[in-house]
Amino acid sequence: MKIHLRVQPRASKEEIVKLGGNSYKIYMHQPAIESRANQKLTEMLAEYFGTKKNRVRILSGLRSKSKVVEIVQ
Repeated sequence: MKIHLRVQPRASKEEIVKLGGNSYKIYMHQPAIESRANQKLTEMLAEYFGTKKNRVRILSGLRSKSKVVEIVQ
């Protein structure tokens, strides 16, 4: 399954909000430094969708707030 994300690093809360269809907004504490935000993103998505971290793959937007992520279940 492919989903479209908008990531908000350094947020005051950690939350995944479904916007509709396959679009989500992700709030996280981690800053976007040295891929820490991407690592936290994969952890949050794996927990949210009930899968392992290695089944979450960022397809595009590694250095962007807008991302396309594939989740293999």
